Amino acid sequence: MNKNQQALRNEPIGKLLFKFSIPAVLGMLLNSIYNIVDKLFIGNQADIINTAGDVVHVGTLSLAGLNIAFPIQMLIIALATMMGIGASSLISRYLGAKEFHKADVTFGNSLMMIIVLSAILTTVGTLFTEPILRIFGATDAIMPYALAYTKIVFYGTIFFSVTVSMNNIIRAEGNAIMAMVVMIVGTVLNIPLDYLFVIIFKMGVEGAAIATIIAQFLGFILITTYFLSGKSYFKIKANMFIVDWDIIGKTFAIGLPSLVRTGAFTLFSIVINNAIKQYGLDVHFAIMGVLSPVVSFVMMPSIGIAQGMQPIVGYNFGAKQVDRSNKALKISALSASMISIIGFILIFIFIKPIVGAFIQESETVKLGAKILRLIILGVPTLGLQIVASGYFQSIGKAIPALVISSARQVLILIPLILILTPIYGVDSIWWSMPLADYASCAMAIIWLSIEMRKEKKIFTEPV
Repeated sequence: MNKNQQALRNEPIGKLLFKFSIPAVLGMLLNSIYNIVDKLFIGNQADIINTAGDVVHVGTLSLAGLNIAFPIQMLIIALATMMGIGASSLISRYLGAKEFHKADVTFGNSLMMIIVLSAILTTVGTLFTEPILRIFGATDAIMPYALAYTKIVFYGTIFFSVTVSMNNIIRAEGNAIMAMVVMIVGTVLNIPLDYLFVIIFKMGVEGAAIATIIAQFLGFILITTYFLSGKSYFKIKANMFIVDWDIIGKTFAIGLPSLVRTGAFTLFSIVINNAIKQYGLDVHFAIMGVLSPVVSFVMMPSIGIAQGMQPIVGYNFGAKQVDRSNKALKISALSASMISIIGFILIFIFIKPIVGAFIQESETVKLGAKILRLIILGVPTLGLQIVASGYFQSIGKAIPALVISSARQVLILIPLILILTPIYGVDSIWWSMPLADYASCAMAIIWLSIEMRKEKKIFTEPV
């Protein structure tokens, strides 16, 4: 048992959670900042006069194009996270149960699968970029910007996917600092690269895409070096890569809620973008483009807390130290909820200058502030939902994790939009979002309460 595993078994939960979560929170915040900076550069491009003499708001259209492309990026992240979290949950529990060979095989099989999935996604994406963007709701005005960005981003899929999935495994083996460093390197480098390609070289959305894949490649190099250097618990061996369908099946099953949670955003984006395309205006796409980085900035700390919690819960649940895993859940849920509430208050107060930082036209800023104040009313519930789903993944219960992950956007929000928008128009989209947030939060609380009672009956050993 190495020192990281000893810490997972014996250190005080509060101290352990702090040690694991802070690097993850910082990494996720930096990742969110990168997304914000990306859109700030793009959204503030100067207007131009086209050949017909009309003013073209290049920044607003580019921001709308990125909003169309963003769900595709999220789908790439979803597949990588599915394999990474599925594998890391298994690895944490195998290490806790001292089944070291199974942990090795899980590592090797998950790496093989993410490479295969990345190759498929890159091939399909590069061949059918325009039809895919049409499905995601791109209008004729927005298409050139969305197409220019997305085609380039697809080429970096394998680098980004391997980095995201393997970073979860680094965290599962107990090296939260290295996992944070990997995220920081790609994020920090992307900002000057954005400035270089978008501002200096004036390459617009294409420049932002090039900056993104260069940063992703550098992160891939760093994580590959880590695993080959001997610093990881996992030593690369041929028998890791013998296909084990049972482990692959378990990895998919446990990771599926992460795919659904992030994939739900993709499905939701298809529905909402097409609803806006039919009932709204092009500026609504740009406003939604502001929403994603702003809400992500609030959500990312909660995701970081959930990521820090998962190896603690997984290891101790595997070691049948259920009191420790439950305590990690309670502290994580409270911390994530407090962050969500504070984030909501700050965004609500400063929403107008926030929108103004991304969009230049004053009327669009006013409209955006009004819409976003309504949409974010459900933000205080997000932390608890994220932690609840992460907890069920950690203990290997895929179904509740899947339902909680999909409830907010797939089970509740999409039906509300499909039913209400034809009747009440585009405004119904905005107030459907907080309704879905509170309904799905209530579901998460109920399911967690039931699980806690079950565990209390099953695990009776004193810790």
